[in-house]
Parts: sequence; structure tokens; C-alpha cells
Amino acid sequence: MKGQFESFGMNRAAVYTNYEEMTTEEQLFKPSDIEMLERVFQDQIIAISPSTEADGELNLGKKNYNFSLKGVNETYDKIEKMTLLYGRFLNDEDVASARNVAVVDKK
Repeated sequence: MKGQFESFGMNRAAVYTNYEEMTTEEQLFKPSDIEMLERVFQDQIIAISPSTEADGELNLGKKNYNFSLKGVNETYDKIEKMTLLYGRFLNDEDVASARNVAVVDKK
């Protein structure tokens, strides 16, 4: 049974701020919060990634496409298994350089 769940990411925890209402800037996790969690739980955490999501519709000419957009960091591929369509996953240098990069995945 373990193999059936590996693609979902095992032993995962999600922490939300103010999930039911509009989140304010003060309620968002800051990089220092993530660093503190990594430090305190360094022996228990393999990877930690903040995440923000949005869904929408893209109109190109007469065609409409639904999409989901998720912002994550370079450790996210250790949390959720993804099948990349093109290229590679994010790395430390992408984040440090604040590169404008995207990972394209198909679900």
C-alpha cells in the first residue's frame, strides 16, 4: 500500500493562515518563519515550501484554456512528485538570483 501513496508525498503537513477569509499581509508566512521551522524541526523535515495558488482561464483567440498556477520554492519537488513536460525543476541558484522561471507540469 505504501507504493500507492508515494506519488502524493507521504507524511505531509499543510499549514494555512486564515483559510476561510481574505488573508492580510501580516498573516502570511515570512521567510524568517520558514527558516525557524527548518531550524527547530531540522531532524524531522526533509523539505518545506511555502505555496500560493491561483486558478484561471486563458483566452487565446477562440480557444479557452483552464489553468492552475502554484508558486513554490526549490524544495517542492521533494514534497510532491511531478512529471515535468519540459526542462528541469527549480534550484537554489534560481531562487537566490530571483530568476523568472516556470515549471510546466501536466495533471
